[in-house]
Amino acid sequence: MFDPEIVFFLFSLLGAFAALLWLRPGKREAARYALIVLCFGALCYLLSDKAQPPIPRLPVYITMAMPVLVFLLGMYMLRCPWRRVVLSLGIYVLVSALANLTNLLYAGQPDRFCHVDILLSFSTYLEVLWIWLFIRLGTRKAASIRATDCLLAAAAYVCIARLVLLLCNYLVPYLALAVEPRAAMLGITGAVYLLCLGGMLRYVLRQPWKRSLRTAVVFVAIWLGSTCLAQYLIDRTLSQLPPRAIMETGD
Repeated sequence: MFDPEIVFFLFSLLGAFAALLWLRPGKREAARYALIVLCFGALCYLLSDKAQPPIPRLPVYITMAMPVLVFLLGMYMLRCPWRRVVLSLGIYVLVSALANLTNLLYAGQPDRFCHVDILLSFSTYLEVLWIWLFIRLGTRKAASIRATDCLLAAAAYVCIARLVLLLCNYLVPYLALAVEPRAAMLGITGAVYLLCLGGMLRYVLRQPWKRSLRTAVVFVAIWLGSTCLAQYLIDRTLSQLPPRAIMETGD
């Protein structure tokens, strides 16, 4: 049986290697990328293995470290244009998300596998496709932007938004002292989504400000409405359950 953390870690290394190889392909370059990624991955593994709380566990740690490594190497070692380096983060996401598909290896075990597991295995790719629809909507008037560029931009957005949210999670306990925690989390997440998607359209894909902001606002509005509706339905369902059933659900 595979350790999910180790599988996620290995696919993160593979995603970083693929992103660097996409930036500048070549056999000699591939050997150099493999050496750098393996050494950096070993360092991350050792630091995470010895770390104590509040240092995050390996999957969270490597999620924060690998995109930063790819960006720094692409900018300062390979000296690629920064927009292309940002799009390379999409390659990292698409490759590293293959780790979630390892859940399909347990398809023959009915007691440990269900349709929800299949949906969760493809959750990252579904999220990328959802963002891709909005990016295509925002770039529909730009004939020079290809569908593959929009796909990489959508995957890069997912990477950047997750990284910013991980950093913002450390601010939530302080903001929760002044406002309700759920409202603080929704506000922070919505602001991150708005800035990341608007910035991706404006600066990476070079779309006009109004179009970029309008597309980002529509996306955040749909996300916020669906999230609030889902939370309302969950709260209403839990309020109708007897206290004993709620305790069993929590267990």
